[in-house]
Amino acid sequence: MENFPSIVPGSEVAHLADALRAEDQRQAAARAAAGRYTLWDAAEEIARATSAPRDIVLKSLVVAAEATELRVCPPGEAFPRTDLAPGLVTFSDEATAVELNAWLDRIRVASSWRFPETLTAPPPRPKGVLRQQEEQILQKLRQLGYDPNALPPAGGKHGRGAKSAVRDALRWEGRIFDKAWDRLRGNKHIRDA
Repeated sequence: MENFPSIVPGSEVAHLADALRAEDQRQAAARAAAGRYTLWDAAEEIARATSAPRDIVLKSLVVAAEATELRVCPPGEAFPRTDLAPGLVTFSDEATAVELNAWLDRIRVASSWRFPETLTAPPPRPKGVLRQQEEQILQKLRQLGYDPNALPPAGGKHGRGAKSAVRDALRWEGRIFDKAWDRLRGNKHIRDA
């Protein structure tokens, strides 16, 4: 525990400190992937790339934000700060890579290093259970040769309807199938011919 010499390794406090450090690193990586940096993280990156002292870079970032030369947002928010009086900008305020690079260009930093502006898309949200059920029904309809937008009437040429055929094929219990079928009908994802 090099940062906390009084913490006993293996103690509850040590585990908590490790967990907090890991969470901080995860959040910093997520911000960087989204092209956002706290002023503290930005100062560390600039200092590492240019060999400038971090504290001087950090002070310069804060002064630039207070003078509205660098647009910053409160932590986790998308809208810029409007209360930029001296002393109100914090190290945890965030700036985008684009804003930071524009600031670096304005102050004519000798290094050609810049923050990466290629944003990675956030991971896709997992589909909800209800949407998965609906997609399984639509997929099964197609596998059985039915067009979801033109279902034949029940009791057609095969003596039973598409709904019965899909229900038998999926073998879901209870009312799950009926509810999913009703949602698909209500959203007009399945229709009669």
